Amino acid sequence: MPARQFFKFCAVVAVLFFFSGCDSADFGEIAGGYRLKRVKNPSQFVFCLPRQDGGAIIDEIGWHKPVILFRTSGSQYWDLIDTAHASHTP
Repeated sequence: MPARQFFKFCAVVAVLFFFSGCDSADFGEIAGGYRLKRVKNPSQFVFCLPRQDGGAIIDEIGWHKPVILFRTSGSQYWDLIDTAHASHTP
């Protein structure tokens, strides 16, 4: 399995595992108030900023506190958020 496919598989498994243990079926906090929200399509998630209920639909995401790395739906580019320093790098 190529590295890119393996990473994508791990990201999907991590998201599904993360939501299987959440008390709320709609939201799950990642780090620093950033959350994932399940949308109508069970395989899609919205990446929500702190204190907001909406955001961008994501294709891939990974995190290791305090860093969140994600790619929005349809984009070929990655975004990085450092929650410890409140910085966002496209």
